[in-house]
Amino acid sequence: MIFSIVVALMVILVTAFWVYQGFFSSAIMFLCTVIACLLAFGFYEQVHSLWAANLNAGIGLPLALMLIFLVTLLVLRLGTDKMIPDGVKLPVIADRAGGGVCGLFTGLLLVGTSLVAIQMLPIGSSVLGFERVSTAADGSAEEKGFMLKPDGFTIGLVNMLSSGSFQGETSFADAKPDFIEDLYSARANPQPEERVFVPQDSLQVKGYWEARQIDQVSQRVEGEGLAREFTTVEPSVGKKFLVCRVRLDTSAAAEGSMDLRFRVPQFRIVGPPPASDGASAPPSVHLACGMSDLYIHKDHGLSNVKADQAARLVRFGPQTDFLLNANTARSVAEIKGSGENASVKAFNFDVAFEVPENFSPWYVEYKRGARVELTKKLQRTEPPSDAATAYGSSAPKPSSPKGDASANDTDEADEPEKKDSKPKVGKPTGGNVHIADAIEARTGVFDTLPTPLPKDNSFVARHLQGDVLGECHFYLDLPGTPPTDGAVTKFYVPEGKRMVQVGADKKDALSLFGRALNYATNVAAQIRLTDSEGTDYFAIGVYSAAPVGGKMVFEVQYYPESEQPERSLKKAKKLTENVLRSTNPEQRLFGYLFLVDPGVKIVSFSSGARNAGKQTLEIDVPQ
Repeated sequence: MIFSIVVALMVILVTAFWVYQGFFSSAIMFLCTVIACLLAFGFYEQVHSLWAANLNAGIGLPLALMLIFLVTLLVLRLGTDKMIPDGVKLPVIADRAGGGVCGLFTGLLLVGTSLVAIQMLPIGSSVLGFERVSTAADGSAEEKGFMLKPDGFTIGLVNMLSSGSFQGETSFADAKPDFIEDLYSARANPQPEERVFVPQDSLQVKGYWEARQIDQVSQRVEGEGLAREFTTVEPSVGKKFLVCRVRLDTSAAAEGSMDLRFRVPQFRIVGPPPASDGASAPPSVHLACGMSDLYIHKDHGLSNVKADQAARLVRFGPQTDFLLNANTARSVAEIKGSGENASVKAFNFDVAFEVPENFSPWYVEYKRGARVELTKKLQRTEPPSDAATAYGSSAPKPSSPKGDASANDTDEADEPEKKDSKPKVGKPTGGNVHIADAIEARTGVFDTLPTPLPKDNSFVARHLQGDVLGECHFYLDLPGTPPTDGAVTKFYVPEGKRMVQVGADKKDALSLFGRALNYATNVAAQIRLTDSEGTDYFAIGVYSAAPVGGKMVFEVQYYPESEQPERSLKKAKKLTENVLRSTNPEQRLFGYLFLVDPGVKIVSFSSGARNAGKQTLEIDVPQ
């Protein structure tokens, strides 16, 4: 409150100064300030790149903004004073009134630009005692502003001019939607030493869906424990909840730490996406209002998150601090390795946003740098079975950890392995202008590895998500006897997807053109399944096994979260096309991995350009 009053006084003092300077001088100053402001906001990121290698963005960006602003303003003001040494004489009242109006706008821009630069610093959610977002009486987030709102005026003017007279390829409003709110979201760390700028790949979104309820929590200390009461509430009139299943990697932790500390508003959703004809509404930012109940309090008997606790979707106040690590949130953690070598790779949980009813999402962002586009492919018509949801006063049902191995061990996941509905594989097509033909062996809807892999193998261990094999590309010598104890037997399958495996017979290209269809480069772009609606599903994994030097070698690559499935596969490391070609077909295993939508009917398999080698394949994928 005190700082907000100081801000207002600074604007008033600047206004009073220009009242006595007169209308003409204050008008020139206002125009100079506008130009300096536009240049500062238009080029501060480019100027920061000059010293980005030596100065972190938390300091470098606001420094660049103020440097451009002050240098430009100084040059323009000195230049205009030299070129226009005399003013224009006006009646005293008009001169003073005009000076006051222009002085007010100048003061708002001067103070506003400085405030924006301060809010760009990694100083936590509070700006010299001023907290922009607080908790309202009903538990929702309540946004405040400085007196006279100089920062909002400054950004509003920049948005207006960059969309009008000073418009470029992209307006500032489109590039930086709701900039002030966005700045708050990025810096609202529980501790100042926490990272504001995080790696781009530290955030993933596995799907999003609509919800109509969320639990409101009230807490009080009783003795040494914490009493928590929940009531179910609905969104405000004309709004809805959008819930995203996120995967937050430990690479977002502070340097030298594996602990993730954050607040709910540090997740934000932006929309709508820009339309191709440029007629879309300006994008807006909506801060997260709740998430899976990952709240802990070590002093009041809530030291770690149980699986049933994480199953509840709860609205949290914007100042609620969260800590995720192997001790506090193992129930939602992805574990890599085993035994003493086990470590947490990431955490999977649900985040809720309250948005307008007709809101169309564009992307989700976490802190600074981690951004994921919300494509139609990620949209779910129904929430997944283990989605966090509102339970009111009742206790939530225990659920499998999101993204953990047990999430893939449900009856539903095992059902495809029963193979009650046997796939029908059509006759192979002739010619050698495609990569492979589908065969009945190892074809169906299941997530089982073609051969068990030893969990204690270093290559296997580093690619585990719990007890299942996640994103990977490696090869290893298979043991003479398949492992039984501690064996990895399944692939990780993302929520809302089903794995279809297609056993294949590698084609031996004999013609010159056939040999030109190199396995390493063509497999990524040409291997596909097509469903009855004409939707293509590209191979996001491939496995092969063949004897090399007297030992059976197994190679697998799998990219379940690939953003470009049609380009995800890489060149083989060990079992290249030449190795497979020289191996007796009876001694080799080969197959492709696909992730498809539940409930579709697969009708064909294709492994060549322009549908060459298109082969009928009937597979009913269960819901």
